[in-house]
Amino acid sequence: MNSFIRVSRQIGVTSGWPLGKIRPMKPTLFNTSVKMDAIGVKPVGWLPVYEITEDVARKLMEINEANRPMRQSVVQRYVDDMENGRWHFVGDPIVIDEEGNMRSGQHRCRAGIRAKRTFRATVIEDVPVEAFASIDTGAKRSPGNQLSIAYGVHNASMIAAIIPRFLDISEGRILSSGKKPMSPQAIVSWYGGNPDMRELLQTASRLGTQLNAQCQGGSVAAMGATYAALHQVDANDARRFFVDHLINAEGWESSPYFPPRKLVQFIIAHCCDGSRTAERDLVWSMIKCWNEWRTGGQVKTIRPRVNGSYIPISPL
Repeated sequence: MNSFIRVSRQIGVTSGWPLGKIRPMKPTLFNTSVKMDAIGVKPVGWLPVYEITEDVARKLMEINEANRPMRQSVVQRYVDDMENGRWHFVGDPIVIDEEGNMRSGQHRCRAGIRAKRTFRATVIEDVPVEAFASIDTGAKRSPGNQLSIAYGVHNASMIAAIIPRFLDISEGRILSSGKKPMSPQAIVSWYGGNPDMRELLQTASRLGTQLNAQCQGGSVAAMGATYAALHQVDANDARRFFVDHLINAEGWESSPYFPPRKLVQFIIAHCCDGSRTAERDLVWSMIKCWNEWRTGGQVKTIRPRVNGSYIPISPL
């Protein structure tokens, strides 16, 4: 049986396209009567754009039998974007192979079901099975690429890494293992909606790099994000703590327990292996020493965790 008809019957419709009775929107970008000025070539066909409702997404998931393992972290990112109005149609198709299996689109469909949202997608079917050896092998646009394209951001990759960490620290989530990942769309949207933060983010990136050099390692993004969070509490104190005492080592001679001195020593000894635990330990120790420094206290030992759990510290 022709897969064109088989797929249609599988999801309970009778017309030729996989989504059958779901009428496609009027084609615009792919209309054969329109010359494509961008490349000066008239297209040989057009792709229909569908509204993928919850019901349609569920039907498509019923033929999702030969796909890669689903990544729940990706689904959750898509759900967050859909629920917060950051999901945009860009023409990325749902692809069904010649045997009637959905090969691309499962994460979008699952997210649409979970978020209870309708999204738009083109649909391509009858794709040869052997063609899927090359699917999703192209270069991906990173959050940094998208920031650079959208806003011309200098040092965009580092700024894109700082933003989610800054929000986690500011909102008390940095030590939580249950944090939701921040999608590239969410990062770009947040940057666009907070123009007053742009200069601070560049400063945070620069100071994070300088502190990384002082400590001979450690996550630049976590250091920069912590500086940005401290700056929101007290801009003058944040600069003194970072520039004067951490980077320039002022006041170290006053006491072997001077918080900035102990902090740098701890980072050098424990926070430079690039692991997620090392990054969390770094942020915990920076907040701990910041709090002690601001109140004139001393730090004899830095011990973030007991039996694998973080010791509670005062919030910023």
